Amino acid sequence: MTEPDPVGPAGEGNLRTIRFPLEVVVSVLSQRLGSRPVLYAAHPGRTLATVAVAEAGVRVAGLGAAIAPEVGRRLVDLGLVPGASIEVLRKAPLGGPVIVRVANYEVALRLGEARQIIVDSVN
Repeated sequence: MTEPDPVGPAGEGNLRTIRFPLEVVVSVLSQRLGSRPVLYAAHPGRTLATVAVAEAGVRVAGLGAAIAPEVGRRLVDLGLVPGASIEVLRKAPLGGPVIVRVANYEVALRLGEARQIIVDSVN
């Protein structure tokens, strides 16, 4: 005889926690996300939040280690990969979003996300 599930039966709005071995999770994620290069830095240098509007010669060096993995993956999907040229177009006042141009399109980033994008100068 089995014990009843303390969370309740599935399908009635209750969630169950299922634990998978790390190898399975990594395998599934790598199959779904592909192998895009992402560089995480433990000690970020200059970040995108400190770049002046219209400053020339700026490129992405990597992502901060404190960034959430799903946010980091989305930034990479948007073209913010190491080596990509980036230009700050506008900054909203009072900690609002930062508008950047990367790969010939504009992306609005939260200030917190901009603080996690590490940049360097091309020169």
